[in-house]
Amino acid sequence: MGKFEENVQNLVDATSFKEPKKVPIGGSFFGWPFARAGATYRDLMDDPVKAAEIYIKGMEGIEIDYYLALGIAQPIKMYQAFGNYSITLGDDGVTVEHHQANDQYYNQDIYDTIIADAGRFTRDTNVKVKFPNLNQPKEKAYQAFISAVKEYMTFSDMNTRITDYFQKEKGAAPIQASPVACVSPLTSIFHSIRGIRNTLLDLKRIPDKVYAACDALWEHQMLPMINRSNLDDFCKPFPFARTGYHPECFVSPEVYDRIYFNYFRDKFLPYMEKGMKFFLLGEGAFLSTMDRFRQLPKGSMIILLDQDDPFEAHKKIGDWCTIACGITVDLLSVGTKQQCIDYVKKCFDTFAPGGGFIFLSNGPLMSASDAKLENILAAYETANDLSRK
Repeated sequence: MGKFEENVQNLVDATSFKEPKKVPIGGSFFGWPFARAGATYRDLMDDPVKAAEIYIKGMEGIEIDYYLALGIAQPIKMYQAFGNYSITLGDDGVTVEHHQANDQYYNQDIYDTIIADAGRFTRDTNVKVKFPNLNQPKEKAYQAFISAVKEYMTFSDMNTRITDYFQKEKGAAPIQASPVACVSPLTSIFHSIRGIRNTLLDLKRIPDKVYAACDALWEHQMLPMINRSNLDDFCKPFPFARTGYHPECFVSPEVYDRIYFNYFRDKFLPYMEKGMKFFLLGEGAFLSTMDRFRQLPKGSMIILLDQDDPFEAHKKIGDWCTIACGITVDLLSVGTKQQCIDYVKKCFDTFAPGGGFIFLSNGPLMSASDAKLENILAAYETANDLSRK
């Protein structure tokens, strides 16, 4: 068995509440490795070979068995080629930023459009609004499309080189590689259709419209994945799918059930009963809704905590769901080396016995200020030492 296969088996064992041979140590790294290497993505984004080389150099000394995310999160120059400037690089040249002020949002009449035909909205209406350069005369629109494709290929080339290196040379497993995914349509409404403020107001003023639009988008987006004839193909030998949410942490548990959990449970339970595990990327605080996951098979959920205290979450759900935690970005950025070491040890002492624990920071490392070098090296060295005991 090679290192990649060993890491996959350790992930399966740990998330199945068996003590693995090694507790899986993971990471989520975006722009930070460039900053550590003394470079910027802005200066390297047109040279995927050099960019991947510098990124990998910036990861030296950080041993990972799996990864949540590596490389750069968004194809920034692709969006720009389409005429969309809502996704940009920060002044530091490495941090990807979403500027809602630069985005084009719809008025509340858009709910009726989505309800009437979610597919047409997604494939046609929304594309033309979000990518305005496609609304030019045919020849110019075609050139914009070609430019965007080239920019995406350059972006993808860099990220592929990075992930190939960690998979083939280091044996690191991608925990979100499955084509099966479940993300609430409210996330799209929240981020790109109505915006944060308007979405939250709509949930108070016209909730039925929001719910109906979410239902239409659910069916359009998720139906291709809900093919129960090929469950076994998706569930073995790497049974990790993905889910997550962001706006749901701002709503009541009742609304949470209506717009996310009930649909997730009802549509994807057959996958979980076949052994699939969903990695949940939760943003904000969601301890108040975590007990819902007891309605799903034991070991079917891997929950990444953001703002919630992992020790409180463990008391509530740690016997049923895997907790992904181990170090916080706050400690990595402003704590001392010893504080990081002590926190990692506390996590292993609390969560590792009996399985149900994988090591991961509570947020991605995006910019230079997200982690002091001595802190992250100490945290990962400690975690890897403890993981082998």
